[in-house]
Amino acid sequence: MAPELPDSKGGSRPFVETSAPEAIGGPATGSPRLLPRQESQWTEPGFLRVLRQEGRDREGRLLAAGTAVLGHPSEPEVFCEDTPARRKEFLDLDCAWSEPARQGIWFPKPAALPAELNARFDELRSFKRTYLAAIEENLASSRGRPFPFVRVPKWFHALPYEWEPKVKRVEPCAGLTDGFFEIARRQSGARPDLNWPAEWVAQFKELNAVKVYCLSGFASEAHVVAAFVTRFHFQRQGMPEALPLDQAWFAALEDAYNRWMAAQANGRPNFTFFAIGTGGAPAGPMENVTAGGHWAVLAWPGPDGRWTSPELEKFPRRLSLRDFLERLLPETQEQRLCRVKECVDGLLIEGGNVTVERVKRETGYRRSAVRDAFFQLQKGACDLYRLWRKDDELAIRKAAKGEPVRIASASFGRRFVRRHFLGIIGVAVGSALGLLAGWLATQLGLTGYVGFMLGLLIAYAGSCAQNEMNRRADMQKEWG
Repeated sequence: MAPELPDSKGGSRPFVETSAPEAIGGPATGSPRLLPRQESQWTEPGFLRVLRQEGRDREGRLLAAGTAVLGHPSEPEVFCEDTPARRKEFLDLDCAWSEPARQGIWFPKPAALPAELNARFDELRSFKRTYLAAIEENLASSRGRPFPFVRVPKWFHALPYEWEPKVKRVEPCAGLTDGFFEIARRQSGARPDLNWPAEWVAQFKELNAVKVYCLSGFASEAHVVAAFVTRFHFQRQGMPEALPLDQAWFAALEDAYNRWMAAQANGRPNFTFFAIGTGGAPAGPMENVTAGGHWAVLAWPGPDGRWTSPELEKFPRRLSLRDFLERLLPETQEQRLCRVKECVDGLLIEGGNVTVERVKRETGYRRSAVRDAFFQLQKGACDLYRLWRKDDELAIRKAAKGEPVRIASASFGRRFVRRHFLGIIGVAVGSALGLLAGWLATQLGLTGYVGFMLGLLIAYAGSCAQNEMNRRADMQKEWG
Protein backbone atom coordinates (compact mmCIF):
# COMPACT_ATOMS: atom_id res chain seq x y z
CA MET A 1 0.00 0.00 0.00
CA ALA A 2 1.36 3.42 -0.92
CA PRO A 3 1.95 5.84 1.99
CA GLU A 4 0.04 9.12 2.23
CA LEU A 5 1.76 12.48 2.64
CA PRO A 6 0.29 15.64 4.21
CA ASP A 7 -0.83 18.24 1.67
CA SER A 8 -0.60 22.02 1.91
CA LYS A 9 -4.07 22.30 3.47
CA GLY A 10 -3.35 20.03 6.39
CA GLY A 11 -5.05 16.99 4.88
CA SER A 12 -3.39 14.06 3.22
CA ARG A 13 -2.81 12.89 -0.32
CA PRO A 14 -1.67 9.57 -1.78
CA PHE A 15 1.90 9.19 -2.91
CA VAL A 16 2.83 7.29 -6.06
CA GLU A 17 5.29 4.56 -5.34
CA THR A 18 8.72 4.88 -6.92
CA SER A 19 8.07 1.67 -8.82
CA ALA A 20 5.02 3.18 -10.56
CA PRO A 21 6.54 3.30 -14.06
CA GLU A 22 7.25 -0.40 -13.90
CA ALA A 23 4.01 -1.20 -12.10
CA ILE A 24 1.81 0.44 -14.69
CA GLY A 25 3.71 0.49 -17.91
CA GLY A 26 5.90 -2.59 -17.66
CA PRO A 27 9.69 -2.47 -17.44
CA ALA A 28 11.14 1.01 -17.56
CA THR A 29 13.29 0.01 -20.50
CA GLY A 30 10.26 -0.93 -22.60
CA SER A 31 8.12 1.31 -24.82
CA PRO A 32 4.47 0.99 -23.74
CA ARG A 33 1.92 2.66 -25.99
CA LEU A 34 0.72 6.15 -25.18
CA LEU A 35 2.80 6.75 -22.06
CA PRO A 36 2.78 10.35 -20.82
CA ARG A 37 5.34 12.53 -22.57
CA GLN A 38 7.64 12.54 -19.52
CA GLU A 39 8.14 9.61 -17.20
CA SER A 40 8.66 12.01 -14.30
CA GLN A 41 4.90 12.52 -14.29
CA TRP A 42 4.51 8.98 -13.00
CA THR A 43 6.25 10.00 -9.80
CA GLU A 44 3.72 12.77 -9.20
CA PRO A 45 0.72 12.13 -6.98
CA GLY A 46 -2.52 11.08 -8.57
CA PHE A 47 -2.12 8.38 -11.22
CA LEU A 48 -1.80 5.45 -8.80
CA ARG A 49 -3.25 5.98 -5.35
CA VAL A 50 -4.90 4.21 -2.47
CA LEU A 51 -8.47 4.88 -1.37
CA ARG A 52 -8.68 6.36 2.10
CA GLN A 53 -12.31 5.35 2.32
CA GLU A 54 -14.65 3.17 0.31
CA GLY A 55 -15.93 4.60 -2.96
CA ARG A 56 -17.51 3.65 -6.28
CA ASP A 57 -15.40 3.36 -9.39
CA ARG A 58 -16.31 4.66 -12.87
CA GLU A 59 -18.48 1.59 -13.47
CA GLY A 60 -20.39 1.96 -10.19
CA ARG A 61 -18.69 -0.88 -8.31
CA LEU A 62 -18.06 -0.28 -4.62
CA LEU A 63 -14.38 -0.54 -3.69
CA ALA A 64 -13.17 -0.90 -0.13
CA ALA A 65 -10.83 1.52 1.62
CA GLY A 66 -7.20 0.63 1.00
CA THR A 67 -7.81 -0.48 -2.62
CA ALA A 68 -5.15 0.66 -5.11
CA VAL A 69 -6.82 2.55 -7.94
CA LEU A 70 -5.82 4.21 -11.23
CA GLY A 71 -7.02 7.65 -12.30
CA HIS A 72 -5.92 10.95 -13.78
CA PRO A 73 -4.93 13.66 -11.25
CA SER A 74 -7.35 16.14 -12.84
CA GLU A 75 -10.35 13.92 -11.98
CA PRO A 76 -9.72 12.17 -8.64
CA GLU A 77 -13.37 11.12 -8.45
CA VAL A 78 -13.03 8.96 -11.60
CA PHE A 79 -10.98 5.81 -10.96
CA CYS A 80 -10.80 2.05 -11.44
CA GLU A 81 -9.19 -0.72 -9.47
CA ASP A 82 -5.53 -1.33 -10.26
CA THR A 83 -5.39 -4.65 -12.14
CA PRO A 84 -3.16 -5.76 -15.07
CA ALA A 85 -6.07 -5.48 -17.50
CA ARG A 86 -7.04 -2.07 -16.18
CA ARG A 87 -3.44 -0.84 -16.43
CA LYS A 88 -3.33 -1.69 -20.13
CA GLU A 89 -6.66 0.02 -20.73
CA PHE A 90 -5.48 3.00 -18.70
CA LEU A 91 -2.41 3.38 -20.93
CA ASP A 92 -4.49 2.96 -24.08
CA LEU A 93 -6.70 5.84 -22.91
CA ASP A 94 -3.75 8.20 -22.32
CA CYS A 95 -3.99 7.55 -18.54
CA ALA A 96 -7.35 9.33 -18.34
CA TRP A 97 -10.69 7.55 -18.00
CA SER A 98 -13.00 10.35 -19.16
CA GLU A 99 -13.08 12.20 -22.45
CA PRO A 100 -12.80 15.67 -20.84
CA ALA A 101 -9.58 14.59 -19.14
CA ARG A 102 -8.17 13.19 -22.38
CA GLN A 103 -9.14 16.39 -24.15
CA GLY A 104 -7.15 18.30 -21.55
CA ILE A 105 -4.11 16.16 -22.40
CA TRP A 106 -4.32 16.82 -26.16
CA PHE A 107 -5.96 20.23 -26.39
CA PRO A 108 -4.67 23.09 -24.21
CA LYS A 109 -7.07 25.80 -23.13
CA PRO A 110 -7.03 28.84 -25.47
CA ALA A 111 -5.96 31.04 -22.55
CA ALA A 112 -2.82 28.89 -22.13
CA LEU A 113 -1.59 29.37 -25.71
CA PRO A 114 1.68 31.31 -26.06
CA ALA A 115 1.57 34.79 -27.53
CA GLU A 116 3.56 33.67 -30.60
CA LEU A 117 0.98 31.03 -31.50
CA ASN A 118 -1.93 33.45 -31.01
CA ALA A 119 -0.15 35.95 -33.27
CA ARG A 120 0.27 33.26 -35.92
CA PHE A 121 -3.42 32.38 -35.71
CA ASP A 122 -4.32 36.07 -36.15
CA GLU A 123 -2.07 36.23 -39.22
CA LEU A 124 -3.68 33.12 -40.71
CA ARG A 125 -7.16 34.59 -40.15
CA SER A 126 -6.10 37.64 -42.12
CA PHE A 127 -4.69 35.45 -44.92
CA LYS A 128 -7.92 33.46 -45.04
CA ARG A 129 -10.13 36.57 -45.34
CA THR A 130 -7.91 38.08 -48.04
CA TYR A 131 -7.66 34.87 -50.03
CA LEU A 132 -11.34 33.90 -50.07
CA ALA A 133 -12.55 37.45 -50.79
CA ALA A 134 -10.21 37.74 -53.79
CA ILE A 135 -11.17 34.31 -55.18
CA GLU A 136 -14.88 35.10 -54.89
CA GLU A 137 -14.42 38.43 -56.67
CA ASN A 138 -12.33 36.84 -59.42
CA LEU A 139 -14.86 34.07 -59.99
CA ALA A 140 -17.69 36.60 -60.23
CA SER A 141 -15.68 38.38 -62.95
CA SER A 142 -15.62 35.14 -64.98
CA ARG A 143 -19.15 35.74 -66.26
CA GLY A 144 -19.01 36.46 -69.97
CA ARG A 145 -15.44 35.19 -70.33
CA PRO A 146 -14.39 32.01 -72.18
CA PHE A 147 -15.44 28.78 -70.46
CA PRO A 148 -12.42 26.97 -68.95
CA PHE A 149 -12.33 23.92 -71.19
CA VAL A 150 -9.41 21.74 -70.11
CA ARG A 151 -10.06 19.25 -72.87
CA VAL A 152 -10.83 21.32 -75.93
CA PRO A 153 -13.87 19.95 -77.81
CA LYS A 154 -13.10 18.57 -81.26
CA TRP A 155 -15.53 20.99 -82.87
CA PHE A 156 -13.64 23.96 -81.44
CA HIS A 157 -11.07 24.05 -84.26
CA ALA A 158 -13.83 23.73 -86.88
CA LEU A 159 -15.33 27.12 -86.04
CA PRO A 160 -14.93 29.60 -88.94
CA TYR A 161 -14.58 32.61 -86.61
CA GLU A 162 -12.86 33.53 -83.35
CA TRP A 163 -15.32 32.42 -80.71
CA GLU A 164 -15.29 30.37 -77.53
CA PRO A 165 -18.24 29.33 -75.35
CA LYS A 166 -18.68 31.76 -72.48
CA VAL A 167 -19.36 31.33 -68.77
CA LYS A 168 -23.03 32.19 -68.29
CA ARG A 169 -23.44 31.76 -64.52
CA VAL A 170 -21.23 31.54 -61.45
CA GLU A 171 -23.04 30.32 -58.34
CA PRO A 172 -21.94 29.10 -54.91
CA CYS A 173 -23.44 25.65 -54.43
CA ALA A 174 -22.03 24.11 -51.23
CA GLY A 175 -19.97 24.70 -48.11
CA LEU A 176 -17.75 21.74 -47.23
CA THR A 177 -15.92 23.03 -44.15
CA ASP A 178 -17.73 20.63 -41.78
CA GLY A 179 -17.08 17.62 -44.01
CA PHE A 180 -13.45 18.61 -44.41
CA PHE A 181 -13.07 18.90 -40.63
CA GLU A 182 -14.37 15.37 -40.05
CA ILE A 183 -11.68 13.99 -42.37
CA ALA A 184 -8.80 16.35 -41.58
CA ARG A 185 -9.05 15.95 -37.80
CA ARG A 186 -7.90 12.35 -38.23
CA GLN A 187 -4.71 13.69 -39.81
CA SER A 188 -4.01 16.14 -36.98
CA GLY A 189 -1.88 13.94 -34.73
CA ALA A 190 -4.53 13.84 -32.00
CA ARG A 191 -6.32 10.63 -31.08
CA PRO A 192 -8.74 9.87 -33.95
CA ASP A 193 -11.34 8.52 -31.48
CA LEU A 194 -11.29 11.71 -29.39
CA ASN A 195 -13.84 14.44 -29.99
CA TRP A 196 -12.37 17.93 -30.22
CA PRO A 197 -13.42 20.49 -27.59
CA ALA A 198 -15.88 23.06 -28.90
CA GLU A 199 -13.32 25.88 -28.69
CA TRP A 200 -10.87 23.98 -30.92
CA VAL A 201 -13.57 23.05 -33.42
CA ALA A 202 -14.36 26.76 -33.65
CA GLN A 203 -10.65 27.54 -33.99
CA PHE A 204 -10.35 25.06 -36.85
CA LYS A 205 -13.28 26.60 -38.70
CA GLU A 206 -11.88 30.10 -38.17
CA LEU A 207 -8.67 29.08 -39.94
CA ASN A 208 -10.10 26.68 -42.56
CA ALA A 209 -12.87 27.10 -45.11
CA VAL A 210 -14.03 25.09 -48.13
CA LYS A 211 -16.63 26.31 -50.60
CA VAL A 212 -17.77 24.94 -53.97
CA TYR A 213 -18.71 27.22 -56.88
CA CYS A 214 -20.47 26.06 -60.04
CA LEU A 215 -19.64 27.61 -63.44
CA SER A 216 -22.21 26.98 -66.16
CA GLY A 217 -21.65 27.49 -69.86
CA PHE A 218 -22.63 26.17 -73.27
CA ALA A 219 -23.80 22.62 -72.35
CA SER A 220 -20.89 22.48 -69.90
CA GLU A 221 -20.31 22.76 -66.18
CA ALA A 222 -17.19 23.14 -64.06
CA HIS A 223 -16.67 23.26 -60.31
CA VAL A 224 -14.22 25.41 -58.41
CA VAL A 225 -13.41 24.24 -54.88
CA ALA A 226 -12.10 27.36 -53.14
CA ALA A 227 -10.37 26.47 -49.88
CA PHE A 228 -8.08 28.01 -47.34
CA VAL A 229 -6.29 25.30 -45.37
CA THR A 230 -4.42 25.56 -42.07
CA ARG A 231 -2.93 22.22 -41.03
CA PHE A 232 -3.19 21.65 -37.29
CA HIS A 233 -0.82 19.27 -35.55
CA PHE A 234 -1.47 18.29 -31.92
CA GLN A 235 0.81 16.47 -29.54
CA ARG A 236 0.17 14.90 -26.19
CA GLN A 237 0.71 17.36 -23.33
CA GLY A 238 2.23 19.88 -25.72
CA MET A 239 1.30 22.96 -27.68
CA PRO A 240 -0.38 22.60 -31.10
CA GLU A 241 1.32 23.74 -34.28
CA ALA A 242 0.09 25.37 -37.48
CA LEU A 243 2.11 23.62 -40.19
CA PRO A 244 2.34 23.93 -43.98
CA LEU A 245 -0.02 21.95 -46.19
CA ASP A 246 1.03 18.37 -46.83
CA GLN A 247 -0.15 15.53 -49.07
CA ALA A 248 -2.44 14.01 -46.42
CA TRP A 249 -4.42 17.22 -45.94
CA PHE A 250 -4.63 17.79 -49.69
CA ALA A 251 -6.04 14.26 -49.98
CA ALA A 252 -8.51 15.08 -47.17
CA LEU A 253 -9.74 18.07 -49.17
CA GLU A 254 -10.22 15.90 -52.27
CA ASP A 255 -12.01 13.29 -50.16
CA ALA A 256 -14.41 15.87 -48.72
CA TYR A 257 -15.33 17.04 -52.22
CA ASN A 258 -15.69 13.49 -53.59
CA ARG A 259 -17.98 12.50 -50.71
CA TRP A 260 -20.16 15.52 -51.38
CA MET A 261 -20.25 14.79 -55.11
CA ALA A 262 -21.26 11.17 -54.47
CA ALA A 263 -24.45 12.45 -52.83
CA GLN A 264 -25.38 14.71 -55.76
CA ALA A 265 -28.00 13.58 -58.24
CA ASN A 266 -26.69 15.60 -61.21
CA GLY A 267 -23.44 13.70 -61.68
CA ARG A 268 -19.92 15.04 -61.97
CA PRO A 269 -19.07 18.26 -63.84
CA ASN A 270 -16.89 18.38 -66.94
CA PHE A 271 -13.94 19.35 -64.77
CA THR A 272 -13.05 20.44 -61.24
CA PHE A 273 -10.55 23.11 -60.22
CA PHE A 274 -9.16 23.36 -56.69
CA ALA A 275 -8.07 26.85 -55.61
CA ILE A 276 -6.17 26.27 -52.36
CA GLY A 277 -4.65 28.97 -50.20
CA THR A 278 -2.40 28.25 -47.23
CA GLY A 279 -0.28 30.21 -44.81
CA GLY A 280 3.07 29.03 -46.17
CA ALA A 281 4.79 26.91 -48.78
CA PRO A 282 3.74 23.22 -48.75
CA ALA A 283 5.79 20.82 -46.67
CA GLY A 284 7.04 19.05 -49.81
CA PRO A 285 6.22 18.39 -53.49
CA MET A 286 2.50 17.89 -53.93
CA GLU A 287 1.28 14.94 -55.99
CA ASN A 288 -1.96 14.68 -57.98
CA VAL A 289 -2.06 18.44 -58.52
CA THR A 290 -2.82 17.80 -62.19
CA ALA A 291 -4.75 14.54 -61.89
CA GLY A 292 -7.10 13.39 -64.64
CA GLY A 293 -10.34 14.88 -63.34
CA HIS A 294 -9.07 17.95 -61.54
CA TRP A 295 -6.36 20.58 -61.35
CA ALA A 296 -5.22 22.33 -58.19
CA VAL A 297 -3.80 25.85 -58.04
CA LEU A 298 -1.92 26.31 -54.74
CA ALA A 299 -1.01 29.77 -53.46
CA TRP A 300 0.69 31.10 -50.35
CA PRO A 301 2.08 34.48 -49.26
CA GLY A 302 5.78 35.06 -49.77
CA PRO A 303 8.17 37.06 -47.59
CA ASP A 304 7.19 40.25 -49.44
CA GLY A 305 3.48 39.63 -48.74
CA ARG A 306 2.64 38.79 -52.37
CA TRP A 307 0.90 35.51 -53.07
CA THR A 308 2.93 33.07 -55.12
CA SER A 309 2.03 29.93 -57.05
CA PRO A 310 4.91 28.18 -58.82
CA GLU A 311 2.61 25.29 -59.75
CA LEU A 312 0.83 27.54 -62.26
CA GLU A 313 3.61 26.87 -64.79
CA LYS A 314 2.65 23.19 -64.85
CA PHE A 315 -0.57 23.93 -66.71
CA PRO A 316 -1.13 24.40 -70.46
CA ARG A 317 -0.57 27.85 -71.94
CA ARG A 318 -3.76 28.15 -73.94
CA LEU A 319 -4.60 31.80 -73.35
CA SER A 320 -8.25 31.57 -72.35
CA LEU A 321 -7.50 28.71 -69.95
CA ARG A 322 -4.46 30.40 -68.43
CA ASP A 323 -6.51 33.56 -67.97
CA PHE A 324 -9.05 31.57 -65.95
CA LEU A 325 -6.38 29.80 -63.89
CA GLU A 326 -4.86 33.13 -62.95
CA ARG A 327 -8.23 34.18 -61.57
CA LEU A 328 -7.79 31.31 -59.10
CA LEU A 329 -4.99 33.31 -57.49
CA PRO A 330 -5.87 35.78 -54.71
CA GLU A 331 -5.11 38.90 -56.72
CA THR A 332 -8.02 40.89 -58.09
CA GLN A 333 -7.95 42.90 -61.31
CA GLU A 334 -7.86 46.10 -59.31
CA GLN A 335 -4.91 44.88 -57.25
CA ARG A 336 -3.06 43.88 -60.41
CA LEU A 337 -3.71 47.28 -61.96
CA CYS A 338 -2.40 48.99 -58.81
CA ARG A 339 0.77 46.93 -58.93
CA VAL A 340 1.37 47.71 -62.60
CA LYS A 341 0.79 51.42 -61.88
CA GLU A 342 3.26 51.31 -59.02
CA CYS A 343 5.80 49.61 -61.28
CA VAL A 344 5.21 52.07 -64.15
CA ASP A 345 5.58 55.11 -61.87
CA GLY A 346 8.81 53.72 -60.46
CA LEU A 347 10.26 52.99 -63.91
CA LEU A 348 9.30 56.43 -65.19
CA ILE A 349 11.29 57.97 -62.36
CA GLU A 350 14.17 55.57 -63.03
CA GLY A 351 14.23 56.55 -66.72
CA GLY A 352 14.25 54.71 -70.01
CA ASN A 353 11.44 53.35 -72.14
CA VAL A 354 8.66 51.77 -70.08
CA THR A 355 7.59 48.99 -72.43
CA VAL A 356 5.34 45.99 -71.93
CA GLU A 357 8.37 43.71 -71.84
CA ARG A 358 10.11 45.77 -69.17
CA VAL A 359 7.06 45.84 -66.89
CA LYS A 360 6.55 42.11 -67.51
CA ARG A 361 10.06 41.40 -66.21
CA GLU A 362 9.47 43.53 -63.12
CA THR A 363 6.04 42.17 -62.18
CA GLY A 364 6.05 38.62 -63.55
CA TYR A 365 2.71 39.19 -65.29
CA ARG A 366 1.93 37.92 -68.77
CA ARG A 367 2.33 40.36 -71.67
CA SER A 368 -1.41 40.54 -72.35
CA ALA A 369 -2.09 41.36 -68.67
CA VAL A 370 0.45 44.21 -68.80
CA ARG A 371 -1.00 45.52 -72.10
CA ASP A 372 -4.51 45.51 -70.65
CA ALA A 373 -3.26 47.39 -67.59
CA PHE A 374 -1.57 49.99 -69.84
CA PHE A 375 -4.86 50.71 -71.61
CA GLN A 376 -6.71 50.92 -68.29
CA LEU A 377 -4.13 53.37 -66.93
CA GLN A 378 -4.48 55.63 -69.95
CA LYS A 379 -8.28 55.42 -69.84
CA GLY A 380 -8.51 56.01 -66.09
CA ALA A 381 -5.89 58.78 -65.91
CA CYS A 382 -5.92 60.33 -69.37
CA ASP A 383 -4.13 63.45 -68.16
CA LEU A 384 -1.22 61.44 -66.74
CA TYR A 385 -0.41 58.61 -69.18
CA ARG A 386 -0.04 58.16 -72.94
CA LEU A 387 0.53 55.00 -74.91
CA TRP A 388 2.99 54.96 -77.78
CA ARG A 389 4.95 52.40 -79.75
CA LYS A 390 8.65 51.74 -79.43
CA ASP A 391 9.91 49.52 -82.27
CA ASP A 392 6.39 48.11 -82.71
CA GLU A 393 6.15 47.38 -78.96
CA LEU A 394 3.55 49.06 -76.78
CA ALA A 395 5.00 51.50 -74.23
CA ILE A 396 3.70 54.07 -71.76
CA ARG A 397 4.96 57.51 -70.76
CA LYS A 398 3.88 60.68 -68.99
CA ALA A 399 1.34 62.63 -71.00
CA ALA A 400 2.42 66.02 -72.29
CA LYS A 401 0.00 68.91 -71.84
CA GLY A 402 -2.62 68.82 -74.58
CA GLU A 403 -1.20 65.61 -76.13
CA PRO A 404 -3.95 63.70 -77.97
CA VAL A 405 -4.64 60.00 -77.46
CA ARG A 406 -3.31 58.13 -80.48
CA ILE A 407 -3.62 54.52 -79.31
CA ALA A 408 -6.95 54.03 -77.65
CA SER A 409 -7.59 50.31 -78.15
CA ALA A 410 -5.66 47.10 -78.60
CA SER A 411 -7.79 46.32 -81.65
CA PHE A 412 -6.69 49.12 -83.97
CA GLY A 413 -7.04 48.91 -87.75
CA ARG A 414 -3.71 47.37 -88.72
CA ARG A 415 -4.15 44.55 -86.20
CA PHE A 416 -7.70 43.89 -87.41
CA VAL A 417 -6.58 43.50 -91.02
CA ARG A 418 -3.68 41.26 -89.99
CA ARG A 419 -5.90 38.97 -87.94
CA HIS A 420 -8.58 38.66 -90.63
CA PHE A 421 -6.51 38.80 -93.82
CA LEU A 422 -6.99 35.17 -94.86
CA GLY A 423 -10.67 35.29 -93.97
CA ILE A 424 -11.18 38.38 -96.13
CA ILE A 425 -9.21 36.86 -99.01
CA GLY A 426 -11.11 33.59 -98.61
CA VAL A 427 -14.46 35.36 -98.83
CA ALA A 428 -13.32 37.37 -101.87
CA VAL A 429 -11.85 34.37 -103.71
CA GLY A 430 -14.76 32.18 -102.70
CA SER A 431 -17.26 34.74 -103.99
CA ALA A 432 -15.42 35.11 -107.28
CA LEU A 433 -15.07 31.39 -107.83
CA GLY A 434 -18.66 30.93 -106.73
CA LEU A 435 -19.85 33.37 -109.39
CA LEU A 436 -17.62 31.70 -111.98
CA ALA A 437 -18.82 28.23 -111.01
CA GLY A 438 -22.41 29.45 -111.07
CA TRP A 439 -21.94 30.85 -114.60
CA LEU A 440 -20.38 27.57 -115.75
CA ALA A 441 -23.16 25.60 -114.11
CA THR A 442 -25.71 27.72 -116.00
CA GLN A 443 -23.89 27.15 -119.28
CA LEU A 444 -23.83 23.41 -118.65
CA GLY A 445 -27.42 23.27 -117.51
CA LEU A 446 -26.54 22.46 -113.85
CA THR A 447 -28.10 23.90 -110.73
CA GLY A 448 -26.79 27.25 -109.50
CA TYR A 449 -26.33 25.91 -105.99
CA VAL A 450 -23.05 24.27 -107.03
CA GLY A 451 -21.32 27.65 -107.32
CA PHE A 452 -22.76 28.88 -104.06
CA MET A 453 -21.57 25.79 -102.18
CA LEU A 454 -18.10 26.01 -103.73
CA GLY A 455 -17.75 29.66 -102.71
CA LEU A 456 -18.98 28.93 -99.21
CA LEU A 457 -16.49 26.07 -98.84
CA ILE A 458 -13.54 28.24 -99.91
CA ALA A 459 -14.56 31.05 -97.54
CA TYR A 460 -14.93 28.55 -94.69
CA ALA A 461 -11.50 27.02 -95.31
CA GLY A 462 -9.88 30.45 -95.37
CA SER A 463 -11.51 31.48 -92.11
CA CYS A 464 -10.50 28.27 -90.34
CA ALA A 465 -6.93 28.65 -91.52
CA GLN A 466 -6.89 32.28 -90.35
CA ASN A 467 -8.21 31.32 -86.90
CA GLU A 468 -5.55 28.67 -86.44
CA MET A 469 -2.84 31.12 -87.49
CA ASN A 470 -4.19 33.71 -85.05
CA ARG A 471 -4.17 31.23 -82.16
CA ARG A 472 -0.56 30.29 -82.83
CA ALA A 473 0.43 33.92 -83.25
CA ASP A 474 -1.21 34.80 -79.95
CA MET A 475 0.68 32.01 -78.20
CA GLN A 476 3.95 33.14 -79.74
CA LYS A 477 3.33 36.75 -78.81
CA GLU A 478 2.39 35.86 -75.25
CA TRP A 479 5.05 33.29 -74.44
CA GLY A 480 7.67 33.62 -77.18
